[in-house]
Amino acid sequence: MKGIKGPAPERPADNDTPREDSWREDDMTTSAESSAGIFDELTAALGEKGVLTGDAIAERYCTDWTGDYSRRPLAVLRPADTEGVATAVRLCARAGLAIIPQGGHTGLVGGGTADGPDQVVLSLDRMNRIRAVDPIGMSMTVEAGCILESVKAAAEEQDCFFPLSLGAQGSCQIGGNISTNAGGLNVLRYGMMRDLLLGIEVVLHDGSVFSDLRALRKNNTGPDLKQIFVGSEGTLGIVTRHAQAVRPAALDRDALAVDGQHRGDDGGLWTLPQGRRRVPVGVRADPTKLCRSRARAVARNAVARSRAASDPWAGRNLRQRRAGPGAVARGDGRGAVR
Repeated sequence: MKGIKGPAPERPADNDTPREDSWREDDMTTSAESSAGIFDELTAALGEKGVLTGDAIAERYCTDWTGDYSRRPLAVLRPADTEGVATAVRLCARAGLAIIPQGGHTGLVGGGTADGPDQVVLSLDRMNRIRAVDPIGMSMTVEAGCILESVKAAAEEQDCFFPLSLGAQGSCQIGGNISTNAGGLNVLRYGMMRDLLLGIEVVLHDGSVFSDLRALRKNNTGPDLKQIFVGSEGTLGIVTRHAQAVRPAALDRDALAVDGQHRGDDGGLWTLPQGRRRVPVGVRADPTKLCRSRARAVARNAVARSRAASDPWAGRNLRQRRAGPGAVARGDGRGAVR
């Protein structure tokens, strides 16, 4: 079926000038005068540090990383918690002000900068707290304004590993990683950001709060609504907090005990006290922090060593079977196979 032909749309002329030249100064002056009342309400709700206007707006809130997109917003809102975000969204919706969510300023397409006279920037840089790190359940809960590098460092302090890694991890915010569904350097092994997300808390366009902030991995209670907000870039809501999955940290091989002995950093061997040779799991680290498959293997080997400890010949045969033909067992039944 043939379509109806109409006049060809006119192609806009090429314009290499920044977007800052496409607006007039009197537009912002008029908007600021008409919105003075709403800024008083926002200041009362968010505090003096929570609302920036006029010359108090720093340059970093007006441009992106490339510098190609630049415009001073009507105001910059900096809430410190989820309730502050919800209040700001409600007041701006009532006043008819558009909100531009802004993260770590690492975007390259101008998505986090204002492009109209009646727009305010909502920055999450004050919401930068690590709420919880659970090395047993392998999860952590953080606020959306946390820098990715800080999130990874907090996980490492608990012997955990958060696999998302980007070139801009020293400045990008984790909320922006969710809103853009970041992949990073480890995407082939660990997946996109949506694969690492366990729970989420989002402020919707009317100021209501959608909360599915659970770190439960097996969660089959209805549709997985949190995935709607992943990759939406702030168009469906503003992410304020979330729970994410972490992995066990890399195993330190020098921490494993082999047949009652430890290998030190200098390569030498030293024997555990006689009373501790029958410990079921002969490792220094907590087994819950090890890779699950490695922890099971260590436990099986430790049980086998414990059973063979009472019979030196059985222990020697066990070590020779593991090492293969031609291996020489040193010591009196407690030595390591070389």
